[in-house]
Amino acid sequence: MCARARLSQGERKEEILKAGMKVFKKKGYVNTTMEDIIGETTLSKGGVYYYYKSTSEILHDLMEFGIQYRMDIVRSTIDNFEKDSVDFLAEKIFEKIIDNNPYMDIYVQFLLAKRRDSKLESLFEELKIEARDEFRKEMGDLPNSFEVEELYDFLTYFMNSLIIGAEVLGARKSFLDNKDMLIEMLKTIFS
Repeated sequence: MCARARLSQGERKEEILKAGMKVFKKKGYVNTTMEDIIGETTLSKGGVYYYYKSTSEILHDLMEFGIQYRMDIVRSTIDNFEKDSVDFLAEKIFEKIIDNNPYMDIYVQFLLAKRRDSKLESLFEELKIEARDEFRKEMGDLPNSFEVEELYDFLTYFMNSLIIGAEVLGARKSFLDNKDMLIEMLKTIFS
């Protein structure tokens, strides 16, 4: 019998997060238990609980990775635009709306579940601030729609409504077909 290779802490967390993502996609966030996630890992129950005490903690880290995923895309293309460009911001927000990345399904589940879960609502507020801070760090000065709280809330809700529409209503193709109109709407919000 061959002994299992010992995983590093980073590898263990990654295994748990991959298992969480898999189960969230299969069962939905609200129907997933820690036992479901534990069952998808090679770790013991105690091994998983050492890193994560709840499904909401796993969701939190997945959402953090989603922010980093998006910011990596912004960083990789930022040299093509002036840093204070409304056009650049509108294009990046549009791309976020229609992006079919590995985190999008989980993000939509998060958006739909947060209404009934105060912990997720708090996490949403935390992530909203973190996303703005990440944009500020990369872009410097941001349009008023990012800096004025009410406008930033509006932009966040508008963007998330379109993300839900793309995922839940299957509107991604329609949004792509009407890209110019959506980008003009976003530019209007920014100005």
